[in-house]
Amino acid sequence: MGFDTDRFEDLEISEELICSICTGVLEDAMTTHCDHLFCNKCINDWLRDHHTCPIDRCPLRSCMLKRAPRAIRNLINRLKIYCPYRNDGCKQSVRLEQYDQHQLECPFNPDSMVKCKLYCQRLMKRRDLNKHDCIKELAQMIQFQRQQLFDRDRRIQTLYFVLFILIIIYLFLPFTSFCSFLFHWSNYL
Repeated sequence: MGFDTDRFEDLEISEELICSICTGVLEDAMTTHCDHLFCNKCINDWLRDHHTCPIDRCPLRSCMLKRAPRAIRNLINRLKIYCPYRNDGCKQSVRLEQYDQHQLECPFNPDSMVKCKLYCQRLMKRRDLNKHDCIKELAQMIQFQRQQLFDRDRRIQTLYFVLFILIIIYLFLPFTSFCSFLFHWSNYL
């Protein structure tokens, strides 16, 4: 599927750079043996149901398609397209060849990663920033840490209890009996 022509700075885009199927600016341009240009997706979708060129009805199969000539691809890549996040505030327009990179790095992209500027400094997607509540997030972190401390304290208490039992057994059993007791129970620990 091609790019909508109203997304480009230049209002008069050459007709040769327009896909005859989707009427958008060629995306991943392909050429036929009869020298017609189409978007890769558009022509392959067409060829699933038809076996002719959409323009002159010459016989055509997917295996007959080739990438558009470099000169055509260069002309398309030089077209300046507005950022897809223009309605969100981005004022930039970039060459089509830089479009994908800009889209990933655009500060108005709702999927770009940003740091919370308030308390927690958590890294999150821009779209989640409005729903984010630092106080709630910090309270959850504190609760998690308290639970970890509680679990650690329980393990320490258990170890103290085991140590206490071992001391009692040591005091009341002869040394050889105590050693055999430890050897026997070490298999279960």
